[in-house]
Amino acid sequence: MRGRALQLGVLGGLCFLALPADGAGPVGVEVTGLAGTGSNPIGGAINPLLFGLGVRAGAVYKSAYAGLSYVDYFGGYLTGGSDLGAGEHAWTLGAEAGYTFGPEIVKVRPFLGVGDFVLTLGNPGAAGSIVDPASTSGATSGHVYVEPGGCVLVLVSMFVVGLDAGVLVLPNVRFGGTQESTYASAVAHLQFGLRF
Repeated sequence: MRGRALQLGVLGGLCFLALPADGAGPVGVEVTGLAGTGSNPIGGAINPLLFGLGVRAGAVYKSAYAGLSYVDYFGGYLTGGSDLGAGEHAWTLGAEAGYTFGPEIVKVRPFLGVGDFVLTLGNPGAAGSIVDPASTSGATSGHVYVEPGGCVLVLVSMFVVGLDAGVLVLPNVRFGGTQESTYASAVAHLQFGLRF
């Protein structure tokens, strides 16, 4: 828990550091809340990306965008069978860069995100887990992710409403004692926030 609080604190601090100084030019700051979901990256019985909430914050200079995002996915649990109660959830924390274009109100932004994908096992014995099935409850497994994607943003006054979609790619992941492989998940988030 302390690790997540620290990560959110760093994200908040970076938002304040991104505020434009006098004479910095046309720098804008965006802070949005996220709500979304993803497909199961490994195709197992439990989807660790079932539903998540998070935050995205970044700076826009002219049309270039750079920022950070954090999403905590609540995941899922098995409700029957021998693995009753087994569950997984995941969170992502990463940096994003993109380019914004379009008319004044509706903007399109392709982006590339890179960061940490952390999966936590809620109960030992979860079938189809990236975390070793012999692990104890609370075991975690961290992986680097790459996420190419894009978003459509509607800007009204200082409010931002949008939808993003991307592919969360987990390269070189060892699954169930097999050789390393690459896994991918389609992800999408609604966002609502402010632009200064």
